[in-house]
Amino acid sequence: MNQDEFEKMLFRTLETNDALAIVVKSAIFIEAEIIDLIKGAMHNPAALDGLDLTYHQRCGLAVAVGLSQRFAKPLKAIGTIRNKFAHRIDAELSKSHADNLYDAFDPIDKEIINQVGSHLAEHRGAKFAQLDPLDRFVIYVISLRAAIVYAQGVQCGKFKQPE
Repeated sequence: MNQDEFEKMLFRTLETNDALAIVVKSAIFIEAEIIDLIKGAMHNPAALDGLDLTYHQRCGLAVAVGLSQRFAKPLKAIGTIRNKFAHRIDAELSKSHADNLYDAFDPIDKEIINQVGSHLAEHRGAKFAQLDPLDRFVIYVISLRAAIVYAQGVQCGKFKQPE
């Protein structure tokens, strides 16, 4: 699947109102980006195929190959939320789920998220903090994915590593 198809699938998922689908599939999309980042750093990426790495191990490897350490906590948080949803058919995305994911971000990233979220919320006639937890979760997922995609771009020389 190419990048455009991947993004179309991601955004179609994020546009639904199905919290279960959004949470579980968002984590799958994030993990796919992490795998691409890791494989991009390997001389022989196929050697990873038989290792049966867990999500948390992949997150650690992503940091080891270039993703900023400040994204380790949000990656862990999204994995934790996904696990809660994956094992409960009646799971609802609560304010505390969204808040826990937000709290996992570094202050620098919270500032960016708040700026983007406030701008998007204005279009709905609300303040960012007043958006429902699912809408805020979607913004956090998009922000986290953007960081991983940026790290992929640094890895292949498309972007420069920030100082």
